[in-house]
Amino acid sequence: MLAGAVVVLAFSLVSLSRLHITSSLTGILGSGSGAAAAMERVVSGYRSGAELMLLVELPEGRAADDAGRAELVGYATRLASALGSDPVASRLVLWARFREDPELLRFAREVMLPHGVFYLSEGAVEELERRLQPAQIRRQIARNEAMISAPGAAGAALSEGVLRDPLRLFDLVPPELRSDVAADAPVVGKPELSDDGRAILLSIGTVGDGGDYEAAGRTVDAVERLAAKTNSTGLSVAMAGSAAIARETSRVIRRDSIVSVLASVALLYALFFLFYSRWSAGLVIGGVAAVGMLAGVGAVAVVVREVSPLAAMIAALLAGIGADYGVHFLSRYDGYRGEGQGSAAASVETARHMAVPIGTNCFTSIFGFMSLWPSTIKMLSDFAVMGAAGLLGAFLAVFVLMPAVLAVTDRRETHRAAGRAMFNRFADGVVDRPRTCMGLSLAILGAGVVAAAAQGFSIGFESDLTVMHPRPSKALDATSEVMRRFSRQGALVPIEVRAAAADQLVGVAHDAARALTSPACREAGVTAVLGLGTLLPDPRQTAGRLRMLDRLDPSRVIEAFDAAIAESQFEPKAYAGYRGVLAEILGSRRVPTVADVMRYRSVAERVFPAASLVGGGQPTSTMLVVRLAEPLHDREQRRHTIAALRKAASGVRGGEVTVAGIDAVSEELDAAARVGLPRAIAISFGLVLLWLMIVFRRAVDVLLALLPLAFAAVATVAFIVATRQLFNPINTVAIPLLGGIAVDAGVFLVSVFRSDGATRAELRPHLRPTVHAISLSVGTTATAFGSLCISHTPAIQSLGLVSAVGIMASGVGSLLLLMPILIRRAPRAGVRGRSEPCAS
Repeated sequence: MLAGAVVVLAFSLVSLSRLHITSSLTGILGSGSGAAAAMERVVSGYRSGAELMLLVELPEGRAADDAGRAELVGYATRLASALGSDPVASRLVLWARFREDPELLRFAREVMLPHGVFYLSEGAVEELERRLQPAQIRRQIARNEAMISAPGAAGAALSEGVLRDPLRLFDLVPPELRSDVAADAPVVGKPELSDDGRAILLSIGTVGDGGDYEAAGRTVDAVERLAAKTNSTGLSVAMAGSAAIARETSRVIRRDSIVSVLASVALLYALFFLFYSRWSAGLVIGGVAAVGMLAGVGAVAVVVREVSPLAAMIAALLAGIGADYGVHFLSRYDGYRGEGQGSAAASVETARHMAVPIGTNCFTSIFGFMSLWPSTIKMLSDFAVMGAAGLLGAFLAVFVLMPAVLAVTDRRETHRAAGRAMFNRFADGVVDRPRTCMGLSLAILGAGVVAAAAQGFSIGFESDLTVMHPRPSKALDATSEVMRRFSRQGALVPIEVRAAAADQLVGVAHDAARALTSPACREAGVTAVLGLGTLLPDPRQTAGRLRMLDRLDPSRVIEAFDAAIAESQFEPKAYAGYRGVLAEILGSRRVPTVADVMRYRSVAERVFPAASLVGGGQPTSTMLVVRLAEPLHDREQRRHTIAALRKAASGVRGGEVTVAGIDAVSEELDAAARVGLPRAIAISFGLVLLWLMIVFRRAVDVLLALLPLAFAAVATVAFIVATRQLFNPINTVAIPLLGGIAVDAGVFLVSVFRSDGATRAELRPHLRPTVHAISLSVGTTATAFGSLCISHTPAIQSLGLVSAVGIMASGVGSLLLLMPILIRRAPRAGVRGRSEPCAS
């Protein structure tokens, strides 16, 4: 048996070594989340997205003058060049930008400006036709003469505007396009400087998926190395973006997992030594539980290749829960050995008597985990499967492996259970004073309820998705700083648009843009929608634009313009360039198409998936960006805005429009937690109740076994309310888990009462080892959950704290409330009562 256990352990370790901890949104939330799936496609499918950003800032005391800005630009130039020439970084980095994209400026000048009529709205086209009438041209030139006569700086500014656009045609262009379509826009874009001019933003496109921890770590390490190497002037450089967050999250979670397991194992061993007063007890219980747990989880890892960060923390948790089965087995085994039985006989008797209560506890705990399996949040379903598999492995190991280990390690002829005196006295004290213990337990519960009442009995839900990331996080802080200092127009929300056919994509993009700028969306904070609808005109309006151009004879318009200038005080030569642009615009008869965008690579990467650019086919999907007036920090504001965007997107016909982005994902996560929590609680409590009815077959015994669970539930909710804990998608699992775990002590006490509760005198000696086992089980489980509190991830910390409190409360409810009730139900000495063995 021991040799077989070694083989199973080796197999499990090999299987587990192939597991990958994912940070992707679909890996955490599941493909059923529309916002997460869309966000994943946007992040991984569009090369224009900057998975990594460098926030480069002047040190304190350095002035943000021309020299300081030149220093920032010089550093960004050197670093971008180094990234392209370094043999390692060049394979990991697609591009590095710190200026406005010159290709986008060229696209505006070479495509949008010459065909500008097709980009105008219906009202703007009518106004354009009116302004180009000869009489209106003369009136406008006359107004220009009057305006430039204004004295001082105002007149000079007006003169420059009149020279650039004497007919004020660019006033008809949407505000978000005016800077891009200017005829004299520079080919070299402006550097991406912060509002205060003290920082520059270097955006870097990376190879692969920004959610891949390993790839992200390699890329960020390479960029960080070159950033330090080229930083010769003491600039402050901070890594931001999804790649930097993924690297930091990966390393912190791995470190937390190792530390929590080691801490859990160390604390558990200390508890075992305290309870058993011999070094071998902790090794036997912990070793058997570890082998069983690894065997169960390793079997799952054969078919599962990727798990969420929450599932990765399961080892520390199972180390405590799985050890409970060994605790109860060894406590009963010690009792039989103390009666003089040999190791093999003691193991057989223990297995015969403990199979039902340990099996009952195992399956109730599994029910607690599996209640999370139907969750739409994938990380919770992963957590459920891994936890259930580990517990089942630990249960089998107790009855298969532990007898073999004890047969090898326990060869003494006589055996005395050590470390029991304190627990024997405690059990005797409860037997002698049951009413006092019951009053004490109710007083403890009442204190918790009073503390909760002082806070108003209100339970809140966490709205900040970053609680699922480790803290402190330099990458998260830097990303927030980038959003604050460089998102001058507020927050940006990506929108994925899919069309049934390639020739319908531009039209669907325009429909989506119109829907997302409706009055309801404007009221919710939308200021603009940028994307394919900005770059290309709506092809369904082409016929109307062509009819308008046919009504305007370019030669007659130019003649009217020349005549008006000749009659004015303006110099005709100054408007030679303007005449050429005007003639080009009015002579255009070709509508820009997707093919025009494809000719400008970096422009196409902004709006089309990378796969469509490589394959050469016509794209059927694109990405729009909704610009909001301000970031969505307030939870109610976020809910209102995302709801307005989703309602507008759902009304678009001919395609599929999905609101993506972290705010939309946060809203879905919040909704999933609200819906999933009551369902998980109902499943957990329902399965536990059904199982206890099958095992005990008596309603009174079932209710008594559930009493510690009810006590723990009330105490846990009171603790959550009193300490103002907020529910998040991770700590919500605490209550369903308690539904399966907190009932364990009640099962053992009711089982002992049914088999040995004929009288109080007969019950007393059997309660002593049971109290010892229950106390240790509560301690090990609470320790396992408590070890999660050392995690740097706030959501996992909260899970560990809430669960540990619930487990300790179940211990109080079982030893100070349920046990006194059972004692009072048992007849006094000399009065025989009905005894019934536990059903098998």
